Amino acid sequence: MDDGHGPDDPLHLVAEVKGYRYLDANAKKSTMDTYWIPGVNKLKTYGRWAFVEFNEEHFTGGIFADDEAKLKNCRAAYAAQIKMFMENS
Repeated sequence: MDDGHGPDDPLHLVAEVKGYRYLDANAKKSTMDTYWIPGVNKLKTYGRWAFVEFNEEHFTGGIFADDEAKLKNCRAAYAAQIKMFMENS
């Protein structure tokens, strides 16, 4: 995806969508954030990568009264994850 770095430097996004977040999800997210994403980004062979996790908070409840609300909430969650990625890069 183009996150402002231009078409020659796209951001590859690993997105995990969960209905319920089990305890093993903490270990998986930690591994992605601590090892996989920094490791693949350090290689600079496969482009830039980020990890984002969407769970039931992003897809349930009154916040999703219509498709526009779904889109708005997903964009906000995505933007927060990208901001965190950029701050830690």
